[in-house]
Amino acid sequence: MNIQDFNEEHLDHEVKMAKSDLIELARNAVETYKLLAKHYTEEQGLPGWVQAKVTKADDYMRSVRKHIENNEKDIC
Repeated sequence: MNIQDFNEEHLDHEVKMAKSDLIELARNAVETYKLLAKHYTEEQGLPGWVQAKVTKADDYMRSVRKHIENNEKDIC
Protein backbone atom coordinates (compact mmCIF):
# COMPACT_ATOMS: atom_id res chain seq x y z
CA MET A 1 0.00 0.00 0.00
CA ASN A 2 1.32 3.48 -0.82
CA ILE A 3 0.19 7.07 -0.48
CA GLN A 4 -1.70 7.00 -3.78
CA ASP A 5 -4.01 4.36 -2.29
CA PHE A 6 -5.50 6.94 0.07
CA ASN A 7 -7.97 9.61 -0.83
CA GLU A 8 -9.15 12.65 1.08
CA GLU A 9 -12.02 10.74 2.72
CA HIS A 10 -9.62 8.35 4.42
CA LEU A 11 -7.29 10.94 5.93
CA ASP A 12 -7.48 11.53 9.67
CA HIS A 13 -7.13 15.32 9.42
CA GLU A 14 -4.69 15.45 12.35
CA VAL A 15 -3.42 18.92 11.42
CA LYS A 16 -6.91 20.42 11.27
CA MET A 17 -7.83 18.75 14.56
CA ALA A 18 -4.62 19.92 16.25
CA LYS A 19 -5.21 23.50 15.10
CA SER A 20 -8.75 23.39 16.44
CA ASP A 21 -7.54 21.96 19.75
CA LEU A 22 -4.86 24.66 20.00
CA ILE A 23 -7.43 27.43 19.50
CA GLU A 24 -9.54 25.92 22.28
CA LEU A 25 -6.45 25.55 24.47
CA ALA A 26 -5.60 29.22 23.95
CA ARG A 27 -9.15 30.26 24.84
CA ASN A 28 -9.08 28.12 27.99
CA ALA A 29 -5.70 29.53 28.96
CA VAL A 30 -6.91 33.14 28.64
CA GLU A 31 -10.14 32.46 30.53
CA THR A 32 -8.28 30.57 33.27
CA TYR A 33 -5.79 33.43 33.58
CA LYS A 34 -8.67 35.89 34.01
CA LEU A 35 -10.28 33.70 36.67
CA LEU A 36 -7.02 33.34 38.58
CA ALA A 37 -6.44 37.09 38.44
CA LYS A 38 -9.96 37.73 39.70
CA HIS A 39 -10.24 35.12 42.45
CA TYR A 40 -6.72 34.40 43.75
CA THR A 41 -3.91 36.39 45.31
CA GLU A 42 -0.31 35.46 46.11
CA GLU A 43 -1.16 35.60 49.81
CA GLN A 44 -4.14 33.30 49.31
CA GLY A 45 -2.18 30.84 47.21
CA LEU A 46 -3.38 28.16 44.85
CA PRO A 47 -4.07 24.46 45.44
CA GLY A 48 -0.98 22.43 44.60
CA TRP A 49 -2.84 20.18 42.17
CA VAL A 50 -3.95 23.24 40.16
CA GLN A 51 -0.39 24.51 39.80
CA ALA A 52 0.76 21.00 38.90
CA LYS A 53 -1.82 20.77 36.07
CA VAL A 54 -0.78 24.19 34.71
CA THR A 55 2.87 23.14 34.81
CA LYS A 56 2.10 19.85 33.07
CA ALA A 57 0.06 21.58 30.34
CA ASP A 58 2.91 24.02 29.74
CA ASP A 59 5.42 21.18 29.59
CA TYR A 60 3.31 19.26 27.06
CA MET A 61 2.90 22.31 24.81
CA ARG A 62 6.60 23.16 25.06
CA SER A 63 7.43 19.59 23.97
CA VAL A 64 5.14 19.81 20.95
CA ARG A 65 6.53 23.22 19.95
CA LYS A 66 10.13 22.05 20.26
CA HIS A 67 9.36 18.92 18.21
CA ILE A 68 7.86 21.01 15.41
CA GLU A 69 10.67 23.57 15.55
CA ASN A 70 13.32 20.85 15.40
CA ASN A 71 11.61 19.16 12.47
CA GLU A 72 10.71 22.24 10.42
CA LYS A 73 13.41 21.55 7.86
CA ASP A 74 11.97 18.05 7.27
CA ILE A 75 8.39 19.34 6.91
CA CYS A 76 8.94 22.11 4.37
